[in-house]
Amino acid sequence: MKKDTRNILGIVIIAVLAIFLANQLNYIAWFPKLQTGGTGGGQTGGGQTIDNTMRSNYLNGIGQFQMSTKIYNSLVTATSYTVATQQNIYYYHFLQGRWSLGVTASAGTDLFDAKPEDNGYMWVVIAPTTWKFYVDYQKIMNSDPYIVSYQYVDVTGTGVKYFAFQYDLKNHAIPSNGYPIISFVSYATAYCPPVFADALDGVNTSAIGAFLTQRYFAWFLNLTESNGTAIYKIELIAGNATVPCTDLTEVALKKLQIPGLGYLDGSQFTQTFTTQDIRWTYTATNNLDHAIYLGLLANANNRFDMNGQLEFLLGATTEIPITLTIYYLTAPTGSGASISETFYACLA
Repeated sequence: MKKDTRNILGIVIIAVLAIFLANQLNYIAWFPKLQTGGTGGGQTGGGQTIDNTMRSNYLNGIGQFQMSTKIYNSLVTATSYTVATQQNIYYYHFLQGRWSLGVTASAGTDLFDAKPEDNGYMWVVIAPTTWKFYVDYQKIMNSDPYIVSYQYVDVTGTGVKYFAFQYDLKNHAIPSNGYPIISFVSYATAYCPPVFADALDGVNTSAIGAFLTQRYFAWFLNLTESNGTAIYKIELIAGNATVPCTDLTEVALKKLQIPGLGYLDGSQFTQTFTTQDIRWTYTATNNLDHAIYLGLLANANNRFDMNGQLEFLLGATTEIPITLTIYYLTAPTGSGASISETFYACLA
């Protein structure tokens, strides 16, 4: 073979090798598995690559966020629950006064697509299932600094209200690839009805005396351990259809202790008269929002005091029935129920 022919063949071989190596290097440089995640808790090992524009949008609460949803028992915090079993949790948009479902929380991967018109916020809506739990909205609010407000509102237009929490999507940690992860923790309180645990029911309280005097009565409630109840109204009634009482000189409420609120003066109760009785009523709410929530922790003293002070001026044959009624909300629907206890105040 001539020398110039050999030179030409060598040049061709070198050119082919150079093209092959260039293609291999280009393939390696763009192979997606070489992309690694950064800080911020987002997905790693794949997914979208976050550039500077996306990072700026994310810091303003715009883009797709990955939801991490958990539920715990608010009185037994080591106990966790399953999403869509004990509670249904939804991530909503609220745009121009309208609620729009973004994504339903599940045990899998849920992405919420936040738009510029969301103004950096999403709304987390908790709807009950058939399980007997309250939404511990106060603990939810206090446990996450990104939750800025809440509403008790009808988001579906069906007349049923749910707790909805406004969640700030701005200024969360951003990974280099994948999606920023938003963690929402819900707390649920297992429901139980309250019961009177004192011995006043049906008792005659005698020897009150024929002069103006004040007497004290030790009502108290019990709950089931690691459970709670939601009280919405308390009412004290003097008299009934059989033994009417309409005279404030005979009996008057001076003060009553309400668990969670302390002692309330009788003037803080609404006083009404019927043809057969006098009523003192304190109403905290008529629904699950702003109810008086009581909870019994494990190994705690199972006694919720409701000590009362009444003033009497009884006649010689007077025997006035005094009835204390506790109104509470059942879970999960929030329907009303009540328990009552009556004693009889007499002169001797």
